[in-house]
Amino acid sequence: FYTSKGVDVWTPDQISMLYDTALRESSTDTNLKTLSVNGYSYFVEGSTLKHTTDPSAVSPSFTTVTTTGLGSITGLATTGSTIYASDGVKIMQGAVGGASLANLGALTPDFLFLCNGRLIGMDANVVYEIAAAGTSTAIDTHDNTSFAYTYGLGALNGIYLSGNSGDRNEVYYVGIDSATGSLLAPVFAMNLPFGETMNCMEQYDRFILLGTSKGFRVALIGDDNGLAYGPLVEITGGVSDFDFQGQYAWFTYTNYDATSTGLGRINLAEFTEPLVPAWSTDLMATTQGTVQSVSTFAGKRYFAVSGVGFYGQA
Repeated sequence: FYTSKGVDVWTPDQISMLYDTALRESSTDTNLKTLSVNGYSYFVEGSTLKHTTDPSAVSPSFTTVTTTGLGSITGLATTGSTIYASDGVKIMQGAVGGASLANLGALTPDFLFLCNGRLIGMDANVVYEIAAAGTSTAIDTHDNTSFAYTYGLGALNGIYLSGNSGDRNEVYYVGIDSATGSLLAPVFAMNLPFGETMNCMEQYDRFILLGTSKGFRVALIGDDNGLAYGPLVEITGGVSDFDFQGQYAWFTYTNYDATSTGLGRINLAEFTEPLVPAWSTDLMATTQGTVQSVSTFAGKRYFAVSGVGFYGQA
């Protein structure tokens, strides 16, 4: 197998066609996100947050969440029962499936991540842990004021924090004090080659999957908690988001060709060479645009195309 479009190559001893996709919600906004949690599929359109229990419907019925005063949503995270949203000016929280969010403290995170049960906020070169009461404990203030933390990942061995400054990337490891349970000071774990920046990270077994401005890589967690990454798999437009389901990771694949944009799929149970997993194209929409986010709901994949809307498996 070398390459294809529209073909499912993942079942041993057979090939078949992939499912078609359908536009489930159109949107001209350029800030689109999708997140599935506890029976609800959340969609973000700019400053609007809404959810549905059936995104596969021809015309899904949405509940728009009241988020008074919240601007364009840059951070979205969930514990499974609570959902958090931020816009760089404020942070809000509410029950999953609820109709409104309320203010949480006076913090101003750009990005939010749930890392090993801890809510992590990122505000430019500052990263902190957010308590249930909305107070914060600083984890790190980067010496470079132009550096911006952009992604947090909870792994089996601790927490990884990634950020970029211009075309330079740095990743740090944060351990836990076994005596107090507090987070330790970040230590350097890796950086990408100059000119390649980090968009997202996900963990599978002893591997960390890295989505970058140029494609994706697989990194191996070392005994010292550092990361050693493998060759770059170049993906047009880079990789902005992953969605893990079992051994497979779906990833954003922008403008695969002149007619299609959509998703790719990685199989982290099969490697074709050291630190290079088997992968192929996957669900595609017949349109063009940057694919910003991907999620799975009821066994079906959904993805957001900037300026076009939300597509789902048909």
